[in-house]
Amino acid sequence: MPSQRERVCGRCFAQAPAAPGCLLRCSKCRWARYCSRECQAGDWQRHKRECRTLASKGGELLRLDDAPVADLLLLGRCAWRRHDASSDDEDAAFDALETSRPTESDRALARFATTLPGLLPPSCDAGDATRLLSQFRVNNFGVTNELLSVVGAGCYPPAALLNHSCAPNAVLYYEGSRLEVRTCRDVDAGEELCHSYVELCQPTARRAAQLRERYGFECACVRCSGGLRSRAGEDVDAAMEAPHPSLGEANGAAAAARLERAAAVLRRAAEEEEVEEELRWCGEAVAIRRG
Repeated sequence: MPSQRERVCGRCFAQAPAAPGCLLRCSKCRWARYCSRECQAGDWQRHKRECRTLASKGGELLRLDDAPVADLLLLGRCAWRRHDASSDDEDAAFDALETSRPTESDRALARFATTLPGLLPPSCDAGDATRLLSQFRVNNFGVTNELLSVVGAGCYPPAALLNHSCAPNAVLYYEGSRLEVRTCRDVDAGEELCHSYVELCQPTARRAAQLRERYGFECACVRCSGGLRSRAGEDVDAAMEAPHPSLGEANGAAAAARLERAAAVLRRAAEEEEVEEELRWCGEAVAIRRG
């Protein structure tokens, strides 16, 4: 991610020490940064194509948000990997990725990608780039660190074949840029592995809206169809949506707005790398909830 490039190694995603300028910088593009010479050398085969792009257009890309820049760089790497494949089935997993209807944003970003020198192989035109970007929208993964903060983006075709469930039996775990699928409960032989595409700590209606908007399907898992109850028998959806009595507000809408503000502050805390700052934001969230 562009916002993380001065704090995270571009290959292994290791967190850099707090001291500024401690990461090694690519001498050609002055954009990519690495924690060691080994990581820099190991990433060169993937970085060398985009290096020319970043050297000439790095300032322009910095003016974009994280998401489109990550999509552009990933688009280039995936397109070149397919271009360099020694056989049609070497990267056949890419062909199995779920497709979605391209948006105007996909088309605009694809057209922009074709103007960036060296980003795409000669065989990849705007139509090919549009198709890949539309696949990225429903198949890509946000690579997270141990604090669950997103530090990068990745395309992992085999893992993208896993279906969604709001009552998953597996979770995704990242060891640097390596993705592992780990079970979170006992799994029977032959049972399908599923993980969640969305944040589970939210009411069913909100999860359903996110799945419908981004992935285009209605979830019919056991949690969505049968509901979820706590060990005390309380309806979990009702507990999530109801204002807590300790807020001391008769107006439920105002109480819900306060909870939303506190949740936004907690999300800000999760993005912090410094423990002191994270604690400060957490304290502010607690203060908002207490009024």
